[in-house]
Amino acid sequence: NARKQAGLEVADRILVSWSSTAPEVREALAEHGNIVAREVLATQFAEGSTSETCRLNEHDVGYGIAKA
Repeated sequence: NARKQAGLEVADRILVSWSSTAPEVREALAEHGNIVAREVLATQFAEGSTSETCRLNEHDVGYGIAKA
């Protein structure tokens, strides 16, 4: 849905930024970021500034996407 809202096509390469204050979420995203990046066609998946928020295992996680 985030791709659609940003006007991006499914096949577009993207840059993904994320943020969280929950230590377990930060650890999981840092550890598994390469897997997530491959799955969403991201050329970058890194902690950074965000524009949206979602819930992940009862924690708020900020994210942002942009076309690569």
